[in-house]
Amino acid sequence: MPTLFSASPPLPTFTPGSLIDLSSKVYIITSFTSRTLGLAKILYNLHATVYLGCPSSSRFETAAEDLKQACPDSKGHLKPLLFDAKDPERVTGAVKGFLEQEWRLDVLFLRIGTDDLLVHFALASLLLPLLHRTASRFCHPNPSIRVVWMAPSSPSAPPCSTSGLDTAVEVYLLANASSTLSPPPSTTRQDPHAHTLPNSNPSGVQHVCVAAEPEHSTLQRAMLRLLPAMLQDEAEKAACSLLYAGLGPDVRSGDWVVPWGRKGEVPEHVRTYLVGTTERGNVSASVYARYEKEMKQMIAG
Repeated sequence: MPTLFSASPPLPTFTPGSLIDLSSKVYIITSFTSRTLGLAKILYNLHATVYLGCPSSSRFETAAEDLKQACPDSKGHLKPLLFDAKDPERVTGAVKGFLEQEWRLDVLFLRIGTDDLLVHFALASLLLPLLHRTASRFCHPNPSIRVVWMAPSSPSAPPCSTSGLDTAVEVYLLANASSTLSPPPSTTRQDPHAHTLPNSNPSGVQHVCVAAEPEHSTLQRAMLRLLPAMLQDEAEKAACSLLYAGLGPDVRSGDWVVPWGRKGEVPEHVRTYLVGTTERGNVSASVYARYEKEMKQMIAG
């Protein structure tokens, strides 16, 4: 038993105890898993406003009630972001509804599957202007406004059907390109409260990628199922990885966050594409341009 998890990652050092109060912050988490609901619990317990992405009001109500019971002292807010990653037509409506309610967005947590990357890219693109405006309200360098791209398992994940690239590769390429190819909008007229002086926040919006959780052996998976406390511990550590990616003070664009909440090396098979070129130019820029074109077609259609 002592050696069963001897190869597990180090325990998280950035935990809920590292934070005090998030009552002025607004977060979006795009779907439900044990680790994303664990993250929602942490943020809500620290009095944040948390939007939960889900396809129906009933699913939201069930999750929200569980979180409220787990965090009875929270002064935060739980709200639905009603969209379905399998239904592209609902993305624009979800964003419109969010923008009608909120004037800021601090972190967008994107949980991406192997077949819904385009929908999540569209969601991030449509919310980027608000993220940029939120970042512009700081008159000093502040890298706290972020998009966290959660990569699916890699390199075993099925490739994207549109490109043949591993999904995790495309996630990182899009995160990398988004930090350089999506300039902030002009805020002079759009937001009278934005700081437009030369010394205003140069950090802008950070795009961070979170690696998939470590794979367990058959024996480890069996033990996790047999020991509920151990399974819960795994979910809590996974939530801390997301917490670090979204709120860790030393995290910056281009970082590859690995379990359980620390910076890791970008995998070689991902880095190869990052610096590679094709006859059409930089691979990262090429992937971004393709998704941007497909997103516009999806929204127009």
